[in-house]
This record gives sequence, C-alpha cells and structure tokens, in this order.
Amino acid sequence: DIKVVDIGIKNEMKAASEELKRTLPEMLENLTLVAQLRRASYKAHLEEGFTESEALELCKSLLL
Repeated sequence: DIKVVDIGIKNEMKAASEELKRTLPEMLENLTLVAQLRRASYKAHLEEGFTESEALELCKSLLL
C-alpha cells in the first residue's frame, strides 16, 4: 500500500511543535503567576469575611 503524506501539514505540525517547545518556559512561568494570584485572591476574600466556600467560588470565576 502506498501512503500519501501531505508534506505541508507535516511541516505545519513540526513548526507548531517547535513553537510550543520555544514558548513552554514562559507558559509555565505564567501558570505559576496565575496560581499565585488565585491564592492571593482566595486569602484576600477570606480576610474580607467570605467563607472558604464563597472564596473558592469567587476564585474559580477569576478571569485572567
């Protein structure tokens, strides 16, 4: 059987993989910062008198 491989799609996939490898460290750093922001938001809500459940729900809805 002969398989036809679309070289254009293969090259696009390789380029996308290389871009992901290049940007991965920055993406991971961003996730760390988002987690720190969510934790700070949760603690701030608790300090303002929200219950743990309310603070958690508010942090879940935090859009970044």
